[in-house]
Amino acid sequence: MVLWATASAQVNAKGTLQFGLGVSLGAHATHFTNEASYSGVSINTSDRDGAFTVTVPIEAQYGLADRFSLGLYLEPGSYLDSAGTHPNKLFLWGLSPRYYAVNKDRFALYFHADLGLGQLRIGDVRKGVNLYTDHYSGGHLRLGTAVQFYFGSVVGLNLGLKYAANNLKWRDRSPGDPLLDAVNYSARLKTSGVQFQLGLQAKF
Repeated sequence: MVLWATASAQVNAKGTLQFGLGVSLGAHATHFTNEASYSGVSINTSDRDGAFTVTVPIEAQYGLADRFSLGLYLEPGSYLDSAGTHPNKLFLWGLSPRYYAVNKDRFALYFHADLGLGQLRIGDVRKGVNLYTDHYSGGHLRLGTAVQFYFGSVVGLNLGLKYAANNLKWRDRSPGDPLLDAVNYSARLKTSGVQFQLGLQAKF
């Protein structure tokens, strides 16, 4: 009873803590480029494709004022390209400032920016054997809007839509490949698309 009695009359207020757990589905256009150079000769290739992501956002927000909050997010998930057979792991994390355009006792509408880093691992499996795993990492930017519906003073739902852009650089391959070192290999994966998010949340 103390928890309900002390909860803020608004969704967000100075000192309010919000925690969220949900699922996010994304559709992205991808642009993959790589380069190999040896003895002054360079070979460049480029490929455009599409991909889907499925992630599980884990979020925490702290109210700085009635209209503003600042939070952290951790987001494990999967990245599925047109090949669809590669085992992979995707992990995102970063800061997420919010501006509450509407901030009532059980309903809020906010705009936010996600600024963070990400890691992607993609393996190559042939005849059931994982031959190698490529490691990518880099930054991402997401801009979005969301609505919050609270059933009472503590528990509610969050529905959001965001534009997402990722810029991931190839870092290494495991096990290592001496040929890639010999030809001075480099690669980059850029994606842009939209993500839809649905989740549960609680505030204190």
